[in-house]
Amino acid sequence: MREMEQAYRGSHSIKLNRNEQNMGITDHLEKVYSLASHEWVMRMDGDDRSFPHRCRILAEAIIKYPQARYIASDVELVVCESAGQAVWPAHLEEDKGLRAFLPQDGTAHRAFLGTASAIRRSLRAPYSEIRNLSMCEDLYEAHRAWLHEGLVVLRNKLVLYVEHSSNISRINPRLKNRNMETFLKGISRLKGINQSFIQAQEAIVRMTEMFLESCPDKNSPHIESVCRDLENRKEFIRELRMEVEWPEMTLGRKMRHWPYFKRNPLKLLPLPVYGRLLCLMYRLKR
Repeated sequence: MREMEQAYRGSHSIKLNRNEQNMGITDHLEKVYSLASHEWVMRMDGDDRSFPHRCRILAEAIIKYPQARYIASDVELVVCESAGQAVWPAHLEEDKGLRAFLPQDGTAHRAFLGTASAIRRSLRAPYSEIRNLSMCEDLYEAHRAWLHEGLVVLRNKLVLYVEHSSNISRINPRLKNRNMETFLKGISRLKGINQSFIQAQEAIVRMTEMFLESCPDKNSPHIESVCRDLENRKEFIRELRMEVEWPEMTLGRKMRHWPYFKRNPLKLLPLPVYGRLLCLMYRLKR
């Protein structure tokens, strides 16, 4: 990459940075924003690819929505068993028109991928609230932009998003019940993922409550949406806590949370029995 940088003779400025050690996602992003010189930063992770029309579509969105703070776009998903196997689409059609909207109903049940985002550098906030998290910084940043009515969502697919087994949030649904070892590893990994989600969602709740306290107009339609989103998010956190805690619950405690287990009564079984049953179902489907 250093040789490519030195050989470049184009009109753009290139800053190639390599950290001496893993800084974690939030500290690394803080460094990236400090190195950038433009108002807007287009983000892409190392195992993904931008489509050729990405910059043009984002530029159109920035011009059309001058209030934007965070622009989230759609992606073309490619699932690989391991990194480095992504294949560029054989028939890639250029996305010619901007298709965008401003979400009115909140972000509690929306997913945002940082790798497909563009962030307005001067209007973002430090990641101090979520510095120790290894994921969910994109949810935090997108929600903050929405609070200030600056979140723009594009329906355009601008990034080839590679999902593989080494992704921090990836659990292969086809193989997780292959045997008891993969089942238990999946349970453990899902617990870690949900614990990170809970921490991020709690940080978003604190940010939202501070925003509401400082907001002068308590009766605007947007503030009503913020309040609804806040309640939805608190319910989502309760659901996530159940996802984390249920494998270690006794039957008596599970019965006290029957509305949750009603959706999948098999989870009332002891974890080893539940796991063996899923593994048996996996083998029967083979």
